[in-house]
Amino acid sequence: MKKLLKIIVLLIILAGLACAGWYLWKWHSFKKTLAAAQQGDVNAQMAVAEKLKTGAGAQTNAQEVADWYAKAAAQGDPQAAYELAQMYLEGNGVARDIESAVSYLELSADKGYAPAQYMLGEMYQTGNDVLKQDALQGFLWWLQASRQGDAQATSALSQIPAKQLAAYRYAQQIDSLLQQAQQGEADSLALAGEMFQSGIGVERNAEKAAELFMQAAQAGSARAHYHLFVLYDKGEGALPKDEEKAYLYLKRAADLGYPQAQYELGARVYKNAQTPEERKEALDLFETAGRKNNADALYMSGIIYMEGQDFPQDLDKASQMFLKAANLGNAYAQYTVGQFYLRGFGLKKDRNEAVRWLTVAKNNGSREAAALLDSINP
Repeated sequence: MKKLLKIIVLLIILAGLACAGWYLWKWHSFKKTLAAAQQGDVNAQMAVAEKLKTGAGAQTNAQEVADWYAKAAAQGDPQAAYELAQMYLEGNGVARDIESAVSYLELSADKGYAPAQYMLGEMYQTGNDVLKQDALQGFLWWLQASRQGDAQATSALSQIPAKQLAAYRYAQQIDSLLQQAQQGEADSLALAGEMFQSGIGVERNAEKAAELFMQAAQAGSARAHYHLFVLYDKGEGALPKDEEKAYLYLKRAADLGYPQAQYELGARVYKNAQTPEERKEALDLFETAGRKNNADALYMSGIIYMEGQDFPQDLDKASQMFLKAANLGNAYAQYTVGQFYLRGFGLKKDRNEAVRWLTVAKNNGSREAAALLDSINP
């Protein structure tokens, strides 16, 4: 019996020593990880945060957990940003702060972390003190999360209420466009740039818009070349005013066949033209853009044929150019068509048609049309 007791005591002692050794090993392991974390190793920082969170090798300490997550998040770790956002939402280890929570969720979601994308989408669906309710933005975040296999996002998207289906379908179109842009498709990159420039479907971001326009231009997008012309010409968004770069982008956009660029280039050439050859160059640009239904270019073609400088005057051709431009919504052309009908220039004189077109022009903002209407309808 005494021998059995000795064996039991010995086993207890050995178990205690083993347990102490295991805890000592865990402590040394934690100290080693902690040293690496203090040296800036982001993986070690995450490991320390998790150990402090669970008490594995160290005493739990919510404040220190938050501190280590913050350090890892500052180095761009998306999971750390997500975990820290959760702590700000719950007021765990840090003071409850919805604004900080949203900031860290956005950081995590932007880096592609699906749980953060789902949660951000949920916030946009309901709205809070920081984020205004925006179902479209919510759907966009859920679509990104679902594409990565997030079950919650997939489930949410399978239960869209009927009244939100239109917004959801629009979100799908935007999401598809952004995916194409990520794959480097030129015009999709340009369209994505327009979205970030205007804030339609995504948060407005001038820097991102300019970056996408640059990528699209490199991929050969005429549309993007034109946008870069506008940005450099006006010094807007994220790009400084640079007239030389602006002209180069305008010329390239016109050469690639972008109608508005052809019109803008034609207007510059026409304004500075000193010779018949330069005016012919301007007319060629206007007519090229006009064949693609650019209303401004059609109007300017009409002006040149009406004036007859360097070219035989052709009121019939001018009137047809003006009519096309007017039907496309150009107020100057609408006013001019009204004048042509009123006086019988290039068009058969018709007072009713004159009044109709002048009224259209007036409603489109033409003061000249309004004044002419007043004079013929005292």
